[in-house]
Amino acid sequence: MNPSTDPCLSTREWLSAQRDGEARGNPSGEKHLESCVACAMWSATSDLITRQVRFRAPDAPDSVSSAVASMVLSTSVGRDERVGRMMLTVAAMSGALVLVLEGLGLFGHSHLGSVDGRQAEALLIALIAGFAFAAWRPARLAAGLMPVAVLAAVITVGISVIEVAFGNVGLVDELSHIPLFVGALGSVFAARGAASATKRFDNSRTFTGGPIAVGSARTVHPA
Repeated sequence: MNPSTDPCLSTREWLSAQRDGEARGNPSGEKHLESCVACAMWSATSDLITRQVRFRAPDAPDSVSSAVASMVLSTSVGRDERVGRMMLTVAAMSGALVLVLEGLGLFGHSHLGSVDGRQAEALLIALIAGFAFAAWRPARLAAGLMPVAVLAAVITVGISVIEVAFGNVGLVDELSHIPLFVGALGSVFAARGAASATKRFDNSRTFTGGPIAVGSARTVHPA
């Protein structure tokens, strides 16, 4: 059929172009729309379908969900986790160096001369090893290490301050506890960063498992 000889067809083409912003008013089309029930129903149906297409959020395909989740995971290591891993690495390396220097008598004082001292050194070695493992696997280990490391650092620093204040030990001797303090602080940053990464991943699963909104859509008209 030729739109120039079929008023219904020409009116519907005008309505489609008008909805797409490609046509303006058409007095003959508007007059025909007032008198033609079929075209009026066609126009109403077209409006309904257009609104549904523009505002409905279709479910994302599995491939899209997987791709978005992978992108979220690839960027999940935040600033806190990077800082925490760096501090844990520094604490582990400097703590091991301090233990070696103390054992050789080149720095601080060694506690290996007594049973209690050896037991304390064993606990310190365990903490230093914990710093190294947490720097390697912060998401799995940092949160579990954090309360132990923080408590040990607070108690040790507190005792050191008291001992130095009363003149029982020199300030230089107590500098050997700095790696413990750095490691405890690093475990806090690493644990917080790992928790943030887990939260972002959970949010990404919720997002990709649900609808993904579309920004715009072309007008769709019924056949």
